[in-house]
Amino acid sequence: MLRVSPASGGGSSGPNISAVGVSAITTTSATVTWTTDVAATSQVEYGTTTSYGSLSTLDSTLVTSHSQALTGLTAGTLYHYRVHSKNSGGVESISPDAAFSTNNTIDTTPPTVSMTAPASGATVSGTVTVSANATDNVGVANVQFMLDGGNLGSALTSSPYQMSWDTTTAGNGAHSLTARASDTAGNTATAAAVSVTVSNQTTTSGELPLPTRCADPGVVVCLGLDQASDLTYTGGNGVVAGDQSTAVLGTATKPADGSVGSLKFTVTASGDQNSAGNFTHDFGGAAFDTGQVFYVQFRMRSSDGFAQNYNAAGEKHFIIWHNQGGGSCTDVQFVMINENYGGYPRFYQSCSPDLLANFADGDFGLEFGAYNPPADPTAGNGGYLCSYRGGTGRNICATYPANNWQTYYIKVTPGTWGQANTRIEAWVAYEGQNMRKFFDKPDITFTRDSTAKLWGRIDLLPYDTGRSATVANAMYVWYAGLIVSRNPIPPPTGPTP
Repeated sequence: MLRVSPASGGGSSGPNISAVGVSAITTTSATVTWTTDVAATSQVEYGTTTSYGSLSTLDSTLVTSHSQALTGLTAGTLYHYRVHSKNSGGVESISPDAAFSTNNTIDTTPPTVSMTAPASGATVSGTVTVSANATDNVGVANVQFMLDGGNLGSALTSSPYQMSWDTTTAGNGAHSLTARASDTAGNTATAAAVSVTVSNQTTTSGELPLPTRCADPGVVVCLGLDQASDLTYTGGNGVVAGDQSTAVLGTATKPADGSVGSLKFTVTASGDQNSAGNFTHDFGGAAFDTGQVFYVQFRMRSSDGFAQNYNAAGEKHFIIWHNQGGGSCTDVQFVMINENYGGYPRFYQSCSPDLLANFADGDFGLEFGAYNPPADPTAGNGGYLCSYRGGTGRNICATYPANNWQTYYIKVTPGTWGQANTRIEAWVAYEGQNMRKFFDKPDITFTRDSTAKLWGRIDLLPYDTGRSATVANAMYVWYAGLIVSRNPIPPPTGPTP
């Protein structure tokens, strides 16, 4: 070590050089390393005699830990070298002479590499650590992890050789993990592979789990309706018992989104219109006024498809209404109903009027959008098939398939109170299908009798208006996955409509 005098960062004395050494020696290259007591530049002078004759490229970065690679050397040759470092003041220190010999034979020894994690036979999920040990007689250049024969991530050039693997990017089932190490001479070796089993939670139809869809900060209500705590009536929310209520947590019937159950209503073979009870919930303390768009989605399933002609009224399925409570037919309310037990959903508001499209010939449209295309604009009923007089064409309407989990997705754009500018849009998706719009009416008028009334509550209910007590058969209705949000949230079956 050449020591001129004790040095400081920019003083008149050069830096103190120590720990000079050589590593990664091959037939044609070597790496020289050293340290300084203050930040300084890096350069190596070298040659086959003490006259040297060659200089490495100057690295002007001021550091205290130095490394310079020497390349283009001759195999089996003795080299002299010394290191140069300048401090921030430009004062240089030079180490004493030292020497090393390059290898006189080509390195043909491959590295040694072995997997250390995960263990062979392990079952993995989520994000896991993949790691390996690698050594070489000269130096390890890199380690590349491999999954099923393909590269997993980028090659790692320094120890520790480990990376994080998102197992959800691989399918569930058996997979092979290994690591390939390369040394500075280009020799390679591959570790013995380990077999692992990826087991991530999935749904039976590729549907998005409820917690994933409810992670958006715009969500104000997220209820699976698959826990007893969701159904317990507390503070105005929960299941309200009917005269013969049998609303329970149905663990045997559940949608394919990872839910453990659903809210099950039994509509008894005899009993009054509210024999099944209803589920009510406010919007998590939130309420929506003019211009404050909100979205509601939920799952529903029925045992007979709501196709029985029980009476001339119809069975309600949900009510979205104001936040102040009260009885039926309140001024701020709209309802989806199984129209005259015809087996298709439509809307009305506040018990009247019906939310329909009136045609010039006296007919009116029951549904809109994808389920109500104009077959012939010059024909009667406005050319729409899903209309009151649509005849056999009514088969194109959105319906209630029996024992089929349907996802309903409603967007409400509240207009100015008392003006015909509130818009309600609704979509439905059946099992294995994408969302299709069945309702879109932009000119609805809602007039409230109190400024305190805002959109802020939903009821889920198989309420059978005017039901006869002599109906001969029972049926079941299930609900699950209720979300109310300020933002459009994807439904279980894919992107937002």
